Amino acid sequence: MTNEHPKSDLVAAATNLVELVDKGDSQGALNVLEQAAIGLRDVVTGHVPDQERVIYLQFLLRSLDQILSGVPPEKALGIWTDTKPRLDPWRDTALFLLVGEELDRASNSNSRSERPVTTAIKAVATKKNIGFDTVKDAWENNGAKKGWTEVRELMGK
Repeated sequence: MTNEHPKSDLVAAATNLVELVDKGDSQGALNVLEQAAIGLRDVVTGHVPDQERVIYLQFLLRSLDQILSGVPPEKALGIWTDTKPRLDPWRDTALFLLVGEELDRASNSNSRSERPVTTAIKAVATKKNIGFDTVKDAWENNGAKKGWTEVRELMGK
């Protein structure tokens, strides 16, 4: 604790917690929202919230403004996670194999593409109704063309 009034430490802690939430701390967001709810109860019952709770109420007000401007509520309130869903490893492998098969099919046909890998990835993405980047990541995460060559050698092709 500093030599200043203890309340100033609480205000500093509240400010730091809100900053952590702004950086993606979703667990901290729940604490901020809990404190904002306490501050809001003070306001509703006619009491003036202390400076610490004012920090939390300002966060809540800012979040509500963001929601009204179109930001998804879970993101505006800080209760979201910024992680992409991970593919099932078997699905990832299956997509890799499908791209490889598509490449083989294209190389055996009369039509030649300037970018056969891109064409194969697009074809698989379309057939499976998933994003191009998802299929591309699966292709690259499993070794891309080099990985496909190794798989074909293992299969005796």
